[in-house]
Amino acid sequence: MALDARVRPWARRSRLRAFAYEFLLFGLKQAWACLFGAAMLAMIVATHFWWPAQAPLARYDALVLGAVAIQALLLATKLERW
Repeated sequence: MALDARVRPWARRSRLRAFAYEFLLFGLKQAWACLFGAAMLAMIVATHFWWPAQAPLARYDALVLGAVAIQALLLATKLERW
């Protein structure tokens, strides 16, 4: 990470900075890990409220297709690796 290479020397100047840096880095990593789960939760809630009862495609089938689409998008944008 280019950002890590620039910020790490700043963080090493004091224990408080090192703690703040590691704390924020942990938060960013957790947010990154939650991308798929958050997108799926948004789809589940959205389809619960707005899925038509007489739709030709079942809601859970649409959720599976949506999950595959999210994963493909994450792979295409290189936010996820094989």
